[in-house]
Amino acid sequence: MDRIQGIKSSIRVSELTSLCAALGRSYESKEITRKIVNDAMKQINDYRVLLVNSSTQEKSSVSLSSADKVRDSEISALNKILIGCENMKNAEIKESAKALRSVLSRYLKDKITSKTNEEGSGMVMSLLNDFSSAKMQEYIAKLPGVADSIDAIREAQENYIKARDSKSDVKLNKSVSASSVKADVIKVVNETLVPVLNVALIENDESLVDFARSVSNEIASANAKVSARAKSSKKKASDESAKKEKADDKSAENAQTNPSA
Repeated sequence: MDRIQGIKSSIRVSELTSLCAALGRSYESKEITRKIVNDAMKQINDYRVLLVNSSTQEKSSVSLSSADKVRDSEISALNKILIGCENMKNAEIKESAKALRSVLSRYLKDKITSKTNEEGSGMVMSLLNDFSSAKMQEYIAKLPGVADSIDAIREAQENYIKARDSKSDVKLNKSVSASSVKADVIKVVNETLVPVLNVALIENDESLVDFARSVSNEIASANAKVSARAKSSKKKASDESAKKEKADDKSAENAQTNPSA
């Protein structure tokens, strides 16, 4: 069979993670005693774990930011509800709304919705504590929709805490940026594993031939996806260039037809 090709450097992190997993499954199904291969596969598996953990960390960061935005949105919604209640004719509703909004306004003045995640979190907990007093609960009971709005803020805060704790758990695993691991993975595969397996194919080493063929197929499949994506991007760029050139030609033609335009 043809020589095993190395992994293309433009492979995506998600594709590389899947490739590492596929190589690991193939390796585990074989009984390989060659030390250099065993060492290389151990490194590849370790890198796969790092890639998975760093992807989880990136997702948890996005989740944390989203949870913070939801929380801020719920606080703004409560403020709008209270403003609406203040403008009602019913004196009891109006006074209750003013009492609650005077509390909320202090936090809004301190920019609760634009604070950094953790500072904002502390302010939200303080706000919810203020609203839990017996007097505030009396006011809340008189205002339509306010209790539900405060519950929504409390739920958003709880979701924020869950997202924060999830991110902290990932950090404890000492995960690193996926992109920083990518080059190391490719180096181990291309400069250690592939050369050894290519020699095994030439020598028809029965202890490694099956594994070598499996590795060849997995890398070829991954590289095919990279090539297809590059070809698609190149065609798209070419089509856009042709479209622009056609538009420029038309503009030039119009200019010649209507020189006074």
